[in-house]
Amino acid sequence: RAVQLDPAFALAYTALAREHAHVMNTGIERTEDHAVKAKAAVDRAFELQPDLPEAYLALGYYYYGCLRDYDQALEAYDIAARSLPNRSEILSYIGAIHRRQGHWAEGLDHLQRALELSPRDHNLCYEVGSTLVYLRRYQEADEFYDRAIALAPDEELSYAMKALTCSLRGDDAGQIRTILESMPGKREPFTQFGWYLLELGEGNLEEALNHAASIQVESFALSGDYHTKAGFIGLVYRLMGEAELADEAYESARDVLEREIAARPEDGRIHSALGLIYLALNREEDAIREAQLAVEMIPVAEDAVQGPSLVYNLALVYRYLGEYEAALD
Repeated sequence: RAVQLDPAFALAYTALAREHAHVMNTGIERTEDHAVKAKAAVDRAFELQPDLPEAYLALGYYYYGCLRDYDQALEAYDIAARSLPNRSEILSYIGAIHRRQGHWAEGLDHLQRALELSPRDHNLCYEVGSTLVYLRRYQEADEFYDRAIALAPDEELSYAMKALTCSLRGDDAGQIRTILESMPGKREPFTQFGWYLLELGEGNLEEALNHAASIQVESFALSGDYHTKAGFIGLVYRLMGEAELADEAYESARDVLEREIAARPEDGRIHSALGLIYLALNREEDAIREAQLAVEMIPVAEDAVQGPSLVYNLALVYRYLGEYEAALD
């Protein structure tokens, strides 16, 4: 709307470009259309104001979020930083790229420097915490999740990640339950997902089923993983010994994922999720094909954040099909 009102508003074009890149990078809608629109908005900003540092910032996010061209993105961020040396988001984007490249220590360093510049940014607290989780520094991660919660107590993801960190650290279920109970609204799908995992792990299948049924969306993404509500329900029914109900739920999950792949065929996370559903439906060749395709689409060498989850899912497929050597590889 801003660029419609003022077609010469260069700064608004940079914001528009970053939004298109953000939608694509986060997987909200990873389609080529957003990449094209992001680049067009960046180009228009440069036409209007060739030396605008925010245009280089937007160009960097285009290379990062749309193309996964990390070298070009870093070059653009470097140019932007010369004019905007105290802009925390530049440091945070550079840190995010280092994480995708598997350079965890460098990523942490840049994110912590960004947080020093913007100490009340709860998103940066969350990102520092999550990077520490990747480094298995769980106690330190807790401190940053607590900071994020103190700054933005209504944001539920920090609670969910704090609970996950407790699980990774080996804390007992009571501590995890306390964190989940402290969540303010319990609205988001990953909140019910957290409860679902807890109850499932404790063997409370009825409670797990109730939490799965309470998820208000058909599907959602979490970092490298993609999930379906129906898939959660199918697993619980299978554990309950309700084979017919489980198959009905898995068929529903298959339908959801096949529709989403038709709309977003380049999203490897959805292919990986579909591979697991095909596995549950005993469609062995389809399961291997989709899980393998996901790994090829988002290899670990190109994305050390999302890639490993897809490799793990492929290993699961091989394991349950009895192909143990392939799973070990």
